[in-house]
Amino acid sequence: IAETIARLGHPVHLHSVVGDDEAGKSIRAHCDTLSLLDSSGIRVINGVTSAQYLSLQNDEGDMVAAIADMAIFSYLTPESVREHVIANAAIVVVDGNLPTFTLRHITQLANKLGVPVFFEPTSVPKAVAAAEEGVLSYVTFTCP
Repeated sequence: IAETIARLGHPVHLHSVVGDDEAGKSIRAHCDTLSLLDSSGIRVINGVTSAQYLSLQNDEGDMVAAIADMAIFSYLTPESVREHVIANAAIVVVDGNLPTFTLRHITQLANKLGVPVFFEPTSVPKAVAAAEEGVLSYVTFTCP
């Protein structure tokens, strides 16, 4: 989402975490090629693998199995959120891979500051978890 917004000509500040592995290096290098994407908010976590997702699909394109390792996102805590970045944003985009307590903190803060929130749930179980945590009451936009 961040890359698409930057390619559409809008400035983006990306706040995330990556491991000190090859995937993390590749992600940071790619971000550096996008002039409107500020990747200074990407934190490298030593000794932890970057998030990985693999989906297996049948001939019709339907998913039959998936494997995901999103454990690194546990390092994105409410304490890591920079209020001034949210306050200066035109919109805040969050996804369901964040811990629900961090999602709640970010969406509540954005709501308090009058900044709209776009939520990409990533999966039905993560959308349900966000709803149960009360996150959706602070979301302005979402997608299926």
